[in-house]
Amino acid sequence: MTTIAMREAPHILLVDENPQDLALIQESCADCSLPAVFHLAHDGAEALACMSKLSEAGSRPDLIVLDILLPKNDGFHVLRELKRQAAGHPTPVMVLTGSSDMRHVDRSFRLGASVYLYKPVVYGDSRVVAEHIAELLHLTPGTVSPLPSQATQSLLGMATSQSSSV
Repeated sequence: MTTIAMREAPHILLVDENPQDLALIQESCADCSLPAVFHLAHDGAEALACMSKLSEAGSRPDLIVLDILLPKNDGFHVLRELKRQAAGHPTPVMVLTGSSDMRHVDRSFRLGASVYLYKPVVYGDSRVVAEHIAELLHLTPGTVSPLPSQATQSLLGMATSQSSSV
């Protein structure tokens, strides 16, 4: 298996049916100077296919960010499969979902999730996601800019302010 030390940047599998959520996570990592190679899946079946493809290539992601409320195979199915395939080398999984159901939280941890976070509603919360990603990857985030990038602002529909000289 390829390890994080052998590659330029960590490989992160992002699994969410919402393209905006996928883009927000990527942009949050970029804003926090966390370089990564992202593999994207829009449902549980795509996530398992991606894992299989990486495994065939002798690799695996360094981290999986997983929504549990997915079409096709839900996140719980993905967690069960990951646990079954781990063979003593589990990949850390951050569950990032809109569900606040405590049964979902409990079930996710029983199936091997490392962290359970609710989807960020505002940009300030999405930075927490990037910080948890860095922590799970045993990395230190770079200098964090005080404001979100223009790309992140546009993803969130935030108004961008232009400073003007008087």
